[in-house]
Amino acid sequence: MMFYNGFGNGFGCSFGLFHSFWGIGIGLLVVGLFVFLLIRNSRNTGGQKSALESLNMRFASGEFTEEEYIQRKRVLKGK
Repeated sequence: MMFYNGFGNGFGCSFGLFHSFWGIGIGLLVVGLFVFLLIRNSRNTGGQKSALESLNMRFASGEFTEEEYIQRKRVLKGK
């Protein structure tokens, strides 16, 4: 069995300390990415809701016909 300066096989510190730091770092990156995507998604959804609400209010006030309303709603929903 060979040792690299008394610290295992040369691929990190003894007793897995180096591997623990990598695990913590990767875990923090995963959590950060999850939070970032969650915040970004909630902002996008909020924008679509306000656009649909605005469309509903404009239709209710009589600014355009039902056919125009249906067409604009399809465009907003991406269908």
